[in-house]
Amino acid sequence: MTLTISIKALPFFSHMDADAWHDLFIYLHRLQPMSVHKNVLKLIGCCLETQNPLLVYEFGGEKTLKKYILDVHEGQPEPLTWKSRIRIAMDIANAVAYLHTALARPIIHRGLSLISIVLDSKHVAKLSEFSLSIAIPEGKSHVEDAISGITGYMAPEVWKGSKINEKADVYSFGRLLFELLTGRNNVPEYYAAEDAIVEEFVQSYVESNRLIEIVDQNISSEGINRDELVAFAKIALSCTEENPEDRPTITDVAKQLRQLHKASPCIT
Repeated sequence: MTLTISIKALPFFSHMDADAWHDLFIYLHRLQPMSVHKNVLKLIGCCLETQNPLLVYEFGGEKTLKKYILDVHEGQPEPLTWKSRIRIAMDIANAVAYLHTALARPIIHRGLSLISIVLDSKHVAKLSEFSLSIAIPEGKSHVEDAISGITGYMAPEVWKGSKINEKADVYSFGRLLFELLTGRNNVPEYYAAEDAIVEEFVQSYVESNRLIEIVDQNISSEGINRDELVAFAKIALSCTEENPEDRPTITDVAKQLRQLHKASPCIT
């Protein structure tokens, strides 16, 4: 049987000291149980004999979610349907919920973005890119670490250098939902000056009953229920509350998306 794989070189070099090697083994140890979930890219093995350590993954697909949302040109790649976007959001929420609740210590991904999700030929989503992930210490509810994350997705408490917990991932996930909905990059320069705060931009269109005006134009309007759009936007808005305590858990978010997916017509 032929097995297609992908290989990633880690940014470590031959002059790594003992602490760096220790960090690497902790990283590999953390990856293995996470790979059990069907929507997490499976780690098959590794090679530590090369100058840069190599990780061997299952082949999750040639394109990241970014290609299907922000890099669509003249219909290529084929834009994702509304139903597919809800399903992808639901599957990734389930994967993140697995990291937060199913392991011995909760894992904060810290790198959630369109480029950390790959799609196979059937548009099945796989979460990847765990190089920024961190475990919450046993007996603790938060973790302290250097500021780390992806521009356009970092929760306020992250770039303020505060203690963080799983709710930092919830914020990043909400930002990802905005991109699935609007087809716009979260980075502020992609918005007009008055719309630089993405949450306020989306909220204003929800409140004025004009949300359809900012929905990604690559989504066919045929069969889309506007109530679903509003529900999806409100989930994203709840995820991106400034106060972490006001955000839902990713488990609750996954449940809401599951309900939305069931209600969405199959044709979209």
